[in-house]
Amino acid sequence: MHEGIDIAQGQGTPIFAYADGVVTLSQANPGGYGWFIVIDHEADGQKFSTLYGHMFEETVKVKVGDTVYAGQQIAEEGYNGGVSPPGPGGAHLHFEVHVPGYRNPVDPASWLDKAVEPGSEKAPKSGETPTSGAPTPGAAESAPAVDPGNIKDVRAAQIIAIGKQRGEDEFTIMAALQAALVESDLHNLASHAVPESKNFPNDGVAPGDYDSVGLFQQRVSIWAGPAGGIEEVMKPEQQITWFYDQAKGQRENAATPGLLAANVERPREDLRGKYDQRADEAKEIYKRLEGVNPDSIEIGGVDNCGTETEGDRRAPGRAVDGTAVGERILAAARQQFGLPYVWGGGDKNGPTSGGFDCSGLVLWAVYQATNGAVELPHNTDAQLADPNLVTVPWEEMAPGDMIYTPGHVAIYAGEKNGQKMMYEAQTFGVPVGEYPLRGDAGTATIKRVAGQETK
Repeated sequence: MHEGIDIAQGQGTPIFAYADGVVTLSQANPGGYGWFIVIDHEADGQKFSTLYGHMFEETVKVKVGDTVYAGQQIAEEGYNGGVSPPGPGGAHLHFEVHVPGYRNPVDPASWLDKAVEPGSEKAPKSGETPTSGAPTPGAAESAPAVDPGNIKDVRAAQIIAIGKQRGEDEFTIMAALQAALVESDLHNLASHAVPESKNFPNDGVAPGDYDSVGLFQQRVSIWAGPAGGIEEVMKPEQQITWFYDQAKGQRENAATPGLLAANVERPREDLRGKYDQRADEAKEIYKRLEGVNPDSIEIGGVDNCGTETEGDRRAPGRAVDGTAVGERILAAARQQFGLPYVWGGGDKNGPTSGGFDCSGLVLWAVYQATNGAVELPHNTDAQLADPNLVTVPWEEMAPGDMIYTPGHVAIYAGEKNGQKMMYEAQTFGVPVGEYPLRGDAGTATIKRVAGQETK
């Protein structure tokens, strides 16, 4: 899951753009990449992206939207985020290549020999778009339905995907698109007026309009409390869910999607018509992206497990009798292999909206394995604190134990062919199944159902 190459030349070493391109991401990923940059490129008819990680924001010399040229300095090597050892001794550049765009990592080793020497290519003239770039190995791949490098398409697809998963109609989804177009131009915006918002993943930083942030410019002073803090407010899934929740009961007072957007956003009376001014653009976006499989769209970061599900939707299943609780947990989880990852999916009675997310799968498996005696909450942090689970040391981890890493949970499945494995609902586009174990004693908390040894 490392997905890149680490190049350690010392803190402060200049980092140069791999090829001509446009900066599409420059943001924080606390605990992971630290501050990182993504640049989109196109050479010889092929699109690809490069990622540079572990910088400090103050050393970054480019911003989202900037056109850069091959060999241009973009930042300095740092030790921000998850580095080992922590501190200056762990300083390095984490470098990735993605084809045909971000979120499609390939082995970058063979690409390094193609990079130009820094300073060997001239900067483009003012207003000129670079056309040259580093040659790209291999044949061009077909572009995905949603270009990960097009942040507006990504956010629009997320709005559509969550709307479809919730069962919202086209009218309401159009209202959400028109609202996001007006409020943020489909960008998850941090704000200089809310300095803390810049510490979390974002698509750019707005000058500051009161304390409004995100796709729909939520007021932090009003919504941070109900959402669980500024970190939660900055998550696209929270913002989109917020809009759809606020739209409930407002439809009858709205003749058009734009007026429904106005009912949610509540601008001045003379500005209520501005949302319908983006109707044609929203229709074009919806027509282009409505056929995208909702389960193929990544809604948040690596995972999204902090959402409560609705009530029971399926008849209760039955645990596998006659075995220890840990084995019954694994047996219950195996019953769901092959189902899609669905944000907020799964409860004690089975899949909801056709699938599971990580904590939903664990909730289901534990409930089934204990014959209903233990019903965990549908939230990773809440599960960690649940008194029905006890903490065990990493070295004592046994099959059926839960592995909690930041924002994610999986079930330890033991070793297969010398490889430690786990069962999980991993992320969007990845079916529920068995995968190599991630995490270690320093990053994971191991939990076990109290009394698991009971038959």
